[in-house]
Amino acid sequence: MKTIYVFFGVALAALVFFGAAPATAQDFNDAVQGYVWANEASSGNYTPNPTYSHNSSGGAVEIDSPSVGTYSVTFFGLGPVAGSGNVQVTAYSDDGPAHCNVDGWNPAGADLIIDIFCYDPAGALVDTRYDVLFTSTAGGISGLAYAWANDAASASYTPSASYSYNGSGGAITATRSGVGGYAMTFDGIAGASGGHYQVSAYGGGSEFCNVGGWGAETVSIFCYDAAGTPVDVRYTVLYVETTSTVDGLGYAWADDSGSASYSPDAFYAYNSEGGGITATRSSTGVYSMTFSDLGGAVAGGHVQVSSYGGGSVFCTTIFWGSAAPDFEVDVRCYDDTGTLVDSWYDILVVWPERMAVANEPGAELPSTLELHAAYPNPFNPSTTLRYDIAEPGNVRIRIYDTLGREVAELINEQQAAGSHEISFHAEGLATGVYVARMEAGGELRVQRLTLIR
Repeated sequence: MKTIYVFFGVALAALVFFGAAPATAQDFNDAVQGYVWANEASSGNYTPNPTYSHNSSGGAVEIDSPSVGTYSVTFFGLGPVAGSGNVQVTAYSDDGPAHCNVDGWNPAGADLIIDIFCYDPAGALVDTRYDVLFTSTAGGISGLAYAWANDAASASYTPSASYSYNGSGGAITATRSGVGGYAMTFDGIAGASGGHYQVSAYGGGSEFCNVGGWGAETVSIFCYDAAGTPVDVRYTVLYVETTSTVDGLGYAWADDSGSASYSPDAFYAYNSEGGGITATRSSTGVYSMTFSDLGGAVAGGHVQVSSYGGGSVFCTTIFWGSAAPDFEVDVRCYDDTGTLVDSWYDILVVWPERMAVANEPGAELPSTLELHAAYPNPFNPSTTLRYDIAEPGNVRIRIYDTLGREVAELINEQQAAGSHEISFHAEGLATGVYVARMEAGGELRVQRLTLIR
């Protein structure tokens, strides 16, 4: 790794908690109990877009917002595992900078309720969209570790056993070396690759945390208040490492904040489909990460992002999607004032249902050319166009304004028969009505799009 790990010179105390020893062979997907893209920022009660939701119990997902910036996510049927596990949250703030934290997760009868608070850079509660991931396991997954750092002020302690797991069967120790400076050690977790970490602040305040660095068995964590000052706060941390082929999984450490295009360090990257991973930067703090061949014939999946490097920076998603055969994620990084800033970051793509959906026996190909309703629409600044093509051939999608001027070409290439999707990023365009024009197989489809700033 190019960077120097900063651990504040922590002296690790005796390790006393031992996680469950691995039993039957499982992989990370077995621990993914639920995820959701909360796609409506200000609705009081709604069912989130099911394409980007997953509930391992088979139950529904529902979101309530009792007040500005406060949310409760209910996974029906996940109550039996609610008193354990790990929660990560990332703001999906395509309409401005925001960051979110976890305020708790608890059983409610047969269901699981996760509470989320979201803030603007000034520390005020704000409505925004966000992504939530819940993982939990009873054991048997060697490439997984997580912990809830439930004591913000202690120099060294063992995190709550109910909300901790170490796939190596070793101990877990949390340490604090100074205000807002922490380390979490998962004894024995280091494997053949560098693995991957995500972190989220916990407790309902306007703090945010990032990954400072990791090496061997220890990860450093840095936490800040809304002014960018180091602050003591609780947090949750998740570690993932592939010990075998895991379908529908990708992660990367974006380790070069200034390059226009590069391949992230392979030691800290994984793409379950074996394709390449490409990181790009289009301007200050504006990034994309593409996982080749990880896209599916249908939409779906889930993304978490954490800023990296120890500064008072937070990163958000603003879009992700399958542009078959690839999977693209768009990221924005901000300093504590909400100004776009170049930063390293960690990105995790989770899609446990990808292979089951893409390779479902007997799945039928589309019989007609279809351009489905864009989502969201109206939108700001990006929307997703989903479409079906019955025969392989060239597909061309262009965007026009109301004067008939072409403002963007989204795609012009050969594609296989099936269902596809592509994003339209309207950054730099004015509020107004636009028209998407799709040409394929000698046929034409059009759709009206409304951009609202």
